[in-house]
Amino acid sequence: MTDKKWVRELDDMVAKIRGHAHNINNLMTVVFGRVELLLYRDDLEKKARDDLQSVQENAQKAMQMLKEISRESKDMHLKLKSDSEDIK
Repeated sequence: MTDKKWVRELDDMVAKIRGHAHNINNLMTVVFGRVELLLYRDDLEKKARDDLQSVQENAQKAMQMLKEISRESKDMHLKLKSDSEDIK
């Protein structure tokens, strides 16, 4: 396999990772929003409210990690693009 082909395949994999991170972040946004709506209810028992707050906190952490993955994969894409231009 040539270096250029290897860089292209690696870049394709990075693009897929970035796309999956974006899609998972969209799903987590729905989870976060639904939990937020449930927390507005006045009739929740304390245990249920505590559980929902835990889900919300962890959904927020997951969304942050996905944003980092997306940012890092974008940086890698730009580096691979630059590297591929240097390969003959």
